[in-house]
Amino acid sequence: MHDAVTAITTGLALSADAVAVAIAATASAGARPGRVRRAFAMAATFGGFQALMPLLGWLGGAALKEPLAAVDHWIAFALLLAVGGKMAWEGWRGGDEADASEMGWRRLLLLGVATSIDALAVGVTFAFIAMPLLLTVALIGATTFACCLPAGLLGGRLAALGHGRVQIAGGLVLVGLGAKILIEHLRGG
Repeated sequence: MHDAVTAITTGLALSADAVAVAIAATASAGARPGRVRRAFAMAATFGGFQALMPLLGWLGGAALKEPLAAVDHWIAFALLLAVGGKMAWEGWRGGDEADASEMGWRRLLLLGVATSIDALAVGVTFAFIAMPLLLTVALIGATTFACCLPAGLLGGRLAALGHGRVQIAGGLVLVGLGAKILIEHLRGG
């Protein structure tokens, strides 16, 4: 149960950029035909990339796990602090909102990669902590899908939440997860 909660929390934090893009895309697209199909396509693409990237990160981190075992908790903390800090900083300073109003497949795939780069770095940390990998990446992908679908369907109304606030919250959650990993390891838990 603890692993599932951590995975869902991580998914919520990592989905912040994707949710912001989904809101921006549908807010700018308005009520044009195909809005529901576009929202599903965005949610599925973003959820898929948010699941794939941590898996790729884990593969890279697993190769380095043995030689870095003595400092793995510091690596996990540093990566989550860097990714979460950057995300929160961009949200605070009013980072760029992607203009996704023209959502062709090529653009959708590029946005899927762009919004999930942070998930790649977070995935590296999974190699250093005891998390059930397949469950974790599945829950991250499902959580992102579950967040992006309503964001895509209700983009105009959700735009009032503000892109920056969503990014700040997601970044702070990642920093908190990094601190939790570090504290648990230093306490021997």
